[in-house]
Amino acid sequence: MGFRTISLCLAVWVMQMDLGGQASGQTSEWLHCRGPAYDGHAPTDGVHLPWPAQGSRVLWRKSLGEGYSGLVASGPRVYSQIQTLGGQCLICLDLKTGEEKWRTRYNWPWQPDSEWPGPFGTPTLANGRVYFTDCFGLVRCADAISGHLLWSVNLPKQFGIEPPAFGYAITPLVHDGKVIVPVGGKGHAVVAFRADNGAVVWQTGDELANYSSPILVSVDGMAQMVAYLENSASGLDPLTGRELWRFSLGEQYGPHGFFF
Repeated sequence: MGFRTISLCLAVWVMQMDLGGQASGQTSEWLHCRGPAYDGHAPTDGVHLPWPAQGSRVLWRKSLGEGYSGLVASGPRVYSQIQTLGGQCLICLDLKTGEEKWRTRYNWPWQPDSEWPGPFGTPTLANGRVYFTDCFGLVRCADAISGHLLWSVNLPKQFGIEPPAFGYAITPLVHDGKVIVPVGGKGHAVVAFRADNGAVVWQTGDELANYSSPILVSVDGMAQMVAYLENSASGLDPLTGRELWRFSLGEQYGPHGFFF
């Protein structure tokens, strides 16, 4: 729990610096765990460098529970996923105070007595909704203001797959009205769902999935979705799922080569 608390306090300090103390009325948008451009780069506007000699100033501290989920933010709200003995939960906190706005339980806890309890994925924000996955292999969508669950897709049931041994650990990629995740298996290595209702838009590939989340990149001005699967990396057209390129990692590679 200590690691969880420290991570949260540090992230809130950084976002508040980006907000410039709210003096300008601007809002902070960090909608995906890798940031606005999916490249892990945080804009430095409003951040006062160099780093203070006395260290970062903790604005608030809050103990939440177990898990490895990261944080995303939009305006005055911060979102994450946690786990207690009561189950896995999606939570929303006030950015300035840490006050809990709502908590939505969505499944039983994942291996709560193990060294690596869930959840593992980080939520993604888009158009007033929160998209997230759980360790059992469900893809879900919730209203960002109320936390009310809007739709859910059970990947093991719908596609006949087994979740990875250590649990489904995926951050959804939301792009152009689609929620894209690796699923694994013949005909559906990667699947795109409609962001509004969870219906399948396209599915492609025959390879098993691993613990790596898809990311969006730009190559010569063209948007590509990069997916690391069990034995390969591939670039896909996010609109259609058409494979643009593939790089084999070897049959001995296995599902544990890339973590995110």
